[in-house]
Formats: sequence, structure tokens, C-alpha cells
Amino acid sequence: QPPDSALAKATEANALVPHNGKLYCAVSYLPESKQLGDVNPKVLVKKSATSPWEVDLEAGSEFMRLGMIQSVTFTTDGRGHKLPKPVSVLIAGTGAWQHQPAGVVVFSRNDATGKWTKSVLSPNRWNREKTNHETEVRTIWDHVDRVTGVHYVFAGAGTGRIYRGVYDPAQPGLIAWDVKPELDDLIGRFTCAAEANGVQYVGVAYGATKEGFRGITE
Repeated sequence: QPPDSALAKATEANALVPHNGKLYCAVSYLPESKQLGDVNPKVLVKKSATSPWEVDLEAGSEFMRLGMIQSVTFTTDGRGHKLPKPVSVLIAGTGAWQHQPAGVVVFSRNDATGKWTKSVLSPNRWNREKTNHETEVRTIWDHVDRVTGVHYVFAGAGTGRIYRGVYDPAQPGLIAWDVKPELDDLIGRFTCAAEANGVQYVGVAYGATKEGFRGITE
């Protein structure tokens, strides 16, 4: 690719996922200038085995990274009603530095229009002790609640919070996210998730607390 092309300006491939017969890749870009105004993380797409990579989303200088991309296949709406057929939605998690006050943000793709929608899950960049303001969404997963029957999607942010959403075709990005976090009291980054015997588990890299910072400086 030409060095000045949008496709060439990708220096880190963070996640690969198949979605509706295509392959998508979330990438970050660290410009030679080292200036935040020049960063531009992207989602790339490969439409077939023989197709070249193309740029599907440019997130812009508001974000440093696109650290996660996940295809979630919803089977119900937000009330637990079964959909006529499952609907897959592609979701990308963003990450920002402290000089990029974007809050906790994800993008979701409407395949019918080819458009990506930015959703601000929260403008709050801080964890409970305000020891950092790292907002990256590095883990996205889904789970069907055994009590309500609702098929949820979850996004774990570096602020120590988990956000929950449901499929909603009335939304441009096809997902309605709850304003209140599902979990709101951790310090750390969610790194992985898995379901076993109907129970959802989430892994977290527990971060430094104020006490920990004092120990380091002392």
C-alpha cells in the first residue's frame, strides 16, 4: 500500500473476527509524528479470501486504539421475545489516553446500511479511586439471562465497569445500552470472558489502588 494511504496507516492488529461471511480486523495507528491529532485507529475488512483488505471504519483522532472487535448474534429483543431469526451485530471497543476525554465508547455496525454508530456508554473516565482514567473496552461478550431470557451484550471498560446492552432495531447502531453500569466498583481491566454451564465468568486484571501507589512511591 502507498505509505500515505489510510490502509497503510495501521501499526497494530488487535483483534480478528469473522462476521457474516467477511473477516474484520481492529487496528491501531501510532503516527511517526507521535501527535495525538494524527492517530486514527480503524476497522479493516476482507470481503473474501481473494479480496484485498479495505478500510471499513476510521475512528479518528478521538481514540488511540480499537482494542477489541466482536460479532454478537442476538436471539431475543430487550424484552426477551425471540427474534424471527438471529441477528449478528459487529461491535468494536475503543481506547483513549488521558488527553482524549472521550469517555467509554463503542462502535457498532449496521450491516443493512454499512454504517458504524458511535455509542458513548459513559462520559466517566475514572475508576472509583481516581487512580487512572484508562477507558479501553478490551472485552465484549454476550449472555442469555437464565431468569429473564433476554440475550444481553456486555462491554468491560478499563474504568472497572461493565456495561450492558440489548438488541434494538430502532437504534442506528442496533443496540440500546443501559445508562447504569452492570458492575461499578472494580479497579482494573477486563481481559476475557467465558460461559460455563449457563454461568458467565469474566476475568479482570486488578489494577493499582491508592494504597498500592503509596507503596510504590515509598
